[in-house]
Amino acid sequence: MTIAAWLKAPALTGCLSAALLASPGVAQDAPDETTVAGCERLCSVIGGAYALQLPEGPGPHPAVMILHNAGETAEAVATSPLVLDVMLPAGYAVIVPQGLAQRFSGDVEATGWRLAGTETGGRDDLTFLEIVLADASARHGIDRDRVLLTGHGLGASLVWEAACLDPELAGAYAPRDGGFWGALPEGCTAPVRLMHIHAPAADGWPLTEAADGDNGAASQQPIQSHLALAREANSCGESRPLETTLPAGHDALAWEGCEGASDLQLVLHQSAGSTTEVVVRHMLDWFTAGTTTN
Repeated sequence: MTIAAWLKAPALTGCLSAALLASPGVAQDAPDETTVAGCERLCSVIGGAYALQLPEGPGPHPAVMILHNAGETAEAVATSPLVLDVMLPAGYAVIVPQGLAQRFSGDVEATGWRLAGTETGGRDDLTFLEIVLADASARHGIDRDRVLLTGHGLGASLVWEAACLDPELAGAYAPRDGGFWGALPEGCTAPVRLMHIHAPAADGWPLTEAADGDNGAASQQPIQSHLALAREANSCGESRPLETTLPAGHDALAWEGCEGASDLQLVLHQSAGSTTEVVVRHMLDWFTAGTTTN
């Protein structure tokens, strides 16, 4: 879907198609501290652990905190090519909290996050992210005032919750191909800098129409409704196509006149199920520009 087509699409509130993921069940216990091998790559904190990669040179370092998708591990994400070849050379530290095991419908167990609108129990993951950032700032030279929170799939769901319900957690937010499960909140609590990155694939997270989950799963709310929430919180005006250096197959949209230092953008790409290097570089450039001008 192009930006032009997206602008013409109506905002829908109904629930139509099947969800990608089932609603999580009860969270399991945090990893035992004895399984955490020091703190060069995996750091133990109250309630769990996080993987860490530091760029060359002295801190304090700006940081990208990545929330992994369902079934992934922090260490695997922290050693991915996008981290090693793009984020670290750009001067960013990378922090990847480890999700706890969740029980999904169909009795499938996988790592994930406690989300509003689901039956997940256990750890309060927004509080856990605060603990991780405090630890990384105190012990590893992370600049607490220059943190970008991003995540893919189920990780993006928690990014949206943080941006809307705990906006002081990070300096900016970049959820990728994911959003709120179940009902959206009535409103977000404060203006934020937010770039939503999305691949409008037929079997992906819905862009303009909600999707009902099968087997009792919570519904996936359309990204168009998420952006309407953020627009209201940011007191933004109308949206317009945004000129970028992104290659063919990418489109960008920005909302004008947002309050103060807040910002709201949408980037559409065609790489469903993954995020490409060109999109990650665009995300980092956007974040860097905001930290140098605010």
